[in-house]
Amino acid sequence: MSAREIQFYSNTMMILLIDSGEIDKGNEVATYIKNEGIKSLDYVVATHPHSDHIGGMSVILNDFPIGHFVDSGYAHSSKTYENMLTTIYKKNILFETPKRGNKINFTSSVDVQVLNPGSTYFTDDINQNSVVLKVTEGNVTFLLMGDAGIEAENEIMKNGYNVDADILKVGHHGSRTASGAPFISAVSPDISVIEVGAGNDYGHPHQNTLDRLHQVSKVYRTDLDGTITIITDGSSYSVSTEN
Repeated sequence: MSAREIQFYSNTMMILLIDSGEIDKGNEVATYIKNEGIKSLDYVVATHPHSDHIGGMSVILNDFPIGHFVDSGYAHSSKTYENMLTTIYKKNILFETPKRGNKINFTSSVDVQVLNPGSTYFTDDINQNSVVLKVTEGNVTFLLMGDAGIEAENEIMKNGYNVDADILKVGHHGSRTASGAPFISAVSPDISVIEVGAGNDYGHPHQNTLDRLHQVSKVYRTDLDGTITIITDGSSYSVSTEN
């Protein structure tokens, strides 16, 4: 799985961090944030409780004052998840489990809409219950899929939500279990970003998913490109890579 499973969104007023990578990446993520001159986080989102998304969260929770913590609400029995919840409780951090159609109160200039999970959870599937966010600033839109797969994609579209976006954070590391053809057609991204660890045991990203994404977008991958940074002012955006 990806060692770099984080997304970071900020403007001059508010900071939003999504996920924290594996347990050995917590300090790396915290250092990156501090190097940006950031001393507190307004929102932290745990898309779902797998360790490659929340393993480093203990460092984040202990290193920064946090205004709101957003969670899928889908429980998991892992010690990592239990410890995370315990720390949130001890620090009295506001804890939210939003549902499809809710909005995160970020800033007046940035719209953050929750597209998943729905009012009921998919049974026994942590990935499908990932928090999915559509972030819009001006004319530029990001769709951030967590590890949500085809079932969640179909449910979002069936409920009539507009998934068209300029930048897609591809679901589930480019696995064939996500990025279905109807969904990618509806999103029609210009840029697709796959967060995936080099030489991972799962064979991610899968070739059929890559082929589908390449047909409509320029694809960036953390295993090949390293850290991927996208900057927008709401009217245009730029992409830079580490490699």
